[in-house]
Amino acid sequence: PTAIPELLVVLTNQNKSAASLAAFCLGQYGSNSIVTVTSLLKCLDDGDASFRDSAACALARISDDSETLVPAFVRYLQQKQNRAHPDVIMKLRSFGSQASGAVSVLIEIMDSPSNVLASRNALLALEQIDPANASSYRAQFAAKHLPIVIPNYEELLNIPNPPKKQLTPLSPVSQTNGLIQSVKTNISSPFHRQVEDH
Repeated sequence: PTAIPELLVVLTNQNKSAASLAAFCLGQYGSNSIVTVTSLLKCLDDGDASFRDSAACALARISDDSETLVPAFVRYLQQKQNRAHPDVIMKLRSFGSQASGAVSVLIEIMDSPSNVLASRNALLALEQIDPANASSYRAQFAAKHLPIVIPNYEELLNIPNPPKKQLTPLSPVSQTNGLIQSVKTNISSPFHRQVEDH
């Protein structure tokens, strides 16, 4: 698009809100030209976290150059103040074994208790990048995160024949009311609002 040169200029603007918007637009409509990729790579070291995040996402969307992106994203993810954005992790996943250099940092993200969604994304990436050790990664993920979600998960997993609960059939009216209430709850939940915001 003809607007790319102008967007690259805005990318260097001291107004980080404007620069972040330019990075977003480059990710949506930009090309994977050397000039664009190089400009966005420089942004990964900027002092503004939101701007770095926008630049990383843009790179993940426009470039498929594993030799350039893997080391850049590894350095980016190693900085604890940077967000483990799903676009970045899924781009590493798409590279498969070519992203082997990212295994260590992805394990760190997977083991982190602060963001289960990022941990799950890291697990998915590791399974694709290093399939030979996929079962070990899954076991490691379960040991780290299932105790938080299901405190007695080990006991549940060791039950050979867990008792089945008898469920009382619901009338059609009760089923409909329950479905409506579930939809209302999901729509009003913080997680749903967060997804809509993005």
